[in-house]
Amino acid sequence: TLKRGASRFISVLIILAGFTGFIVMMARGIAQFSAQAPLYERKLNELSADVYALFGLGNAPTVMDLFSGDAGGQLVGVLSSAAADLSENFLLVLVYVAFLYIAQPSWSPKLDAIFGRTNSEHRDTVREMGDDAKRGIEAYVWTQTVISAIITALTYATLVILGVNNALFLAGLCATVLLRDRRQ
Repeated sequence: TLKRGASRFISVLIILAGFTGFIVMMARGIAQFSAQAPLYERKLNELSADVYALFGLGNAPTVMDLFSGDAGGQLVGVLSSAAADLSENFLLVLVYVAFLYIAQPSWSPKLDAIFGRTNSEHRDTVREMGDDAKRGIEAYVWTQTVISAIITALTYATLVILGVNNALFLAGLCATVLLRDRRQ
């Protein structure tokens, strides 16, 4: 088994590696998506025209019509905000993990200093409250992580089944937007 310090160091490295991997995946996805943008635009314009013709709705809007002006600005705003929120969430988790690692060894001596060894009932009550808070936060972070992973995996699987190029990038983008929307 690993010693406590080594396991803490490894867990922080895993968090950093995961975040770095996500950023690299998103950067590659953006590059690939940008290279194929004209193809996507043509296909979406054809699909829009077909749907409008099917329902007799007249001239179909193009991708440029939909994303220019206010709608395009809103999309860029949502994506920028989602990226900022992702970075904020990462830093929050990193600070939380660092705080737990730093504070854990000194928790018992601090309780001894506050309550002394003679007032063990109050000391134990405070320790239980701290442990309950820690477990609650850990459960919340774990639940949000699992839900995000499930949504991302289902999105990815759906995109792969539909034959969409850059499925991993788009699933990651969807997960980022969903994380942002769930926090509000």
